Amino acid sequence: MEKKRDERNYSKLDFGLRSDEVSPQFREVFISSGYRKPYSSAMDCVKSAFQPLNETVNVWTHFVPFLLFLVRFASLIWKYGVFDTYVYPVLSNTLGICGFLLMSSGAHLFNSMSPRTRHICFFFDYSAISVYSVGAGQAFYFYGRSPDHDSFFSSSSRFLTVSCLVSFLSTSMCCASRHRWSKMKYVVRTSCFVVAFFCNSAPYTHRLFSEPSHQHISDQELLALSYFKRHCWFYLIAALANTSKMPERLVPGVFDIIGHSHHFLHVFTALGAADQLTAIEIQMESRRSELEKFPIATFGNSLGLMVVICIINCGIVLWFGKLLRSDKEEEQKAI
Repeated sequence: MEKKRDERNYSKLDFGLRSDEVSPQFREVFISSGYRKPYSSAMDCVKSAFQPLNETVNVWTHFVPFLLFLVRFASLIWKYGVFDTYVYPVLSNTLGICGFLLMSSGAHLFNSMSPRTRHICFFFDYSAISVYSVGAGQAFYFYGRSPDHDSFFSSSSRFLTVSCLVSFLSTSMCCASRHRWSKMKYVVRTSCFVVAFFCNSAPYTHRLFSEPSHQHISDQELLALSYFKRHCWFYLIAALANTSKMPERLVPGVFDIIGHSHHFLHVFTALGAADQLTAIEIQMESRRSELEKFPIATFGNSLGLMVVICIINCGIVLWFGKLLRSDKEEEQKAI
């Protein structure tokens, strides 16, 4: 009855509401207009993707890249088949990218259905990013690591265990941040994913710094490095946009529909993911003869591990979802 009463309260409101027309639970800082009707139906949410609202660009800037990465995934399957275990880590990486792009697009599309639904949508969004980070870690490890047997990265089990633990911690911290650390929530979430980035790219950066600088570097290595550097810059810009809330912080209301910080976050994470995958593919092909002398990927430590990580992260989401209060109680508490 509580939810039905709220639906009637909002039933006369049109799309494109001002921030003072929606409860604090549905607002975003420095965004003054373009809000959807709270307690929208799923069909209303889908229709809103074709209207000039403050979530519209967020939906499309990750849904369109999702479709493009699906094509890249299909091309990898077409080129290498499904029985070559050497390519499993890059398949994990590509699936991880597709997963976080689709989940992000869906979260921004359906988050106006109710306060509880809003939380759960973004819980799944955070978990998808954490799953992607493990896939990226696999790719960096199996294609970018140094052949040095004496380093921390000589053991795939050791490295992947750390990667998985960081994934679980990131999901947990980001989910918790929706009810805690309200003044620092964007810093907390961004920091979690920055830590995951440094952790999972460490095998490659370790090789860059540990190998002699005078060692001959092939053209393919230089090309992969250039893509990796650009990938880092794109992710840095995305992180700064998300934590600074620029440019809407300077002129609230001007960038509500297009051009606010979360749009930049989406665009640059998609571009960064594309460059990261390209760098990985170059490494995978150019170093195959060298890397196949050492233990290589199996289904268990690549695609199979991704399934396990996905299940555990979903379990974390369900746990935090269980802790949520009723829609009315959640609506009354701004995040």
